[in-house]
Amino acid sequence: MLSTSPSLVSLEAGRDAIPAIMLVGGCGPDSGSPRTVGVLESAGRALTTAELRRDKPDRHAFRAQPRLPIRVVLDGVRQGYNVGALFRLCDAFLCERLVVCGRDASRGMRKLVQAAQGTHNWVPWERRDSAVEAVLAARAEGCQVVAVEQTSDAVGLDRFLPRYPVCLVLGSERAGVSQAVLDLADAAVTIPMRGMANSLNVATAAAVALHGLATACVDGVESRAP
Repeated sequence: MLSTSPSLVSLEAGRDAIPAIMLVGGCGPDSGSPRTVGVLESAGRALTTAELRRDKPDRHAFRAQPRLPIRVVLDGVRQGYNVGALFRLCDAFLCERLVVCGRDASRGMRKLVQAAQGTHNWVPWERRDSAVEAVLAARAEGCQVVAVEQTSDAVGLDRFLPRYPVCLVLGSERAGVSQAVLDLADAAVTIPMRGMANSLNVATAAAVALHGLATACVDGVESRAP
């Protein structure tokens, strides 16, 4: 595993010294002595919008393409900005759908639309009166229900083996996932908090969890247990 060293080296280019980051193997107290793997001379340039969109399908083809078997359920997440950010994440990771629970869809629409940046037009979504209702429906469809929550039996996200299709449940930062939903969940996953804070904003936690689930899905890493 590669990590970046905090120290910088210089590459001599005529009279000018070019700063570059050394790549070293290992990170942390148990990783052993660092070793130099290589030196980055350049990270390239930022891609233009035209380049970013070059390989994307047109609107009709996009709507028809299969999505990843990951459903996201929001349990008590009510702030418009957070809901909008979840739309954007579900678009980025091509989630099957987003289920917004217990929230008046008309409340905070301006902030939702601002944060979603148009992705609410592309992500399949639905509203449910309660997260319990949404989770029961997901279980009936064969989803493994996974709550992102710090519980007594939670498993670190890096050690969790998902079984697809997955229903990922997220709660608000203040209240978390409700106990009624935790009682229905097949597993709880947690994100290590190595600093002084105890939790992450729901959108930040969702980004970490969805990246892990989407990567494992694309790479074919999953539990085969029934």
